[in-house]
Amino acid sequence: MNENNIWDNYRSGHKPVMQEIPLVNKIYSSFYWLRRELRFLKKNLKKNSKALFIASSTFWFVHRFAKIRPDLIIFCVDISKHTINNPPFNFVVGDALRLPFKDESFDFVASCYLLEHLSFPNNIQLFTEIARVLKKKGFYYIETEGTSFLHFLDLPIFFGKDVELSFFDDPTHIRPYTRRSLIWLSRMAGLSPISSYRVIVWLKLFVSPILLLLGLVFRKTKYFSYLFSIFNNVAIIGKK
Repeated sequence: MNENNIWDNYRSGHKPVMQEIPLVNKIYSSFYWLRRELRFLKKNLKKNSKALFIASSTFWFVHRFAKIRPDLIIFCVDISKHTINNPPFNFVVGDALRLPFKDESFDFVASCYLLEHLSFPNNIQLFTEIARVLKKKGFYYIETEGTSFLHFLDLPIFFGKDVELSFFDDPTHIRPYTRRSLIWLSRMAGLSPISSYRVIVWLKLFVSPILLLLGLVFRKTKYFSYLFSIFNNVAIIGKK
């Protein structure tokens, strides 16, 4: 089985939690000021900028950016063909480590939840490819799994079902990252970090009691996975 088929099979049976809880994603799109990267994007990207989203076959995080900046010309690339029939954006099947685009093609490049699936030196190659396709003075945003203590506990199975509570519950995960490691990877690729930070999602704190109750009452294990990701993610914003 080749790599493309492996990822197709993985995606067909694995939906991101944010995709499964559409209300949460809708709130983020409506109240963009809850997220630092969305505030930055709204303020700094010029009108009609060309944007690339890497590893985005489900489009769930692309919609956040598109809603606050409908003028963006959006391209999405993913190694998996497992996507919807009529994608809402320009979709290309391709490898993130060998992006099928010319040098300096985009004003903005984003990658969310890909880096943790890459080992060394492929993680450096991802940043190098982002630098290659990014225009001069263009911006990039990368979000990945961090090193939150809760996210590394080997916890029991709830209700007899598997649910991803630990980072290593997902067999495709390779390693988590720290804020400093994102800065180092950026500099090694010739990029200039602006801000590297832990993603504190205040909305998760507000809705946690509700999700916990829903999870217990309706036995929806995906809600527990969402709760255990609080304070876990790290991100970096930078420019070329």
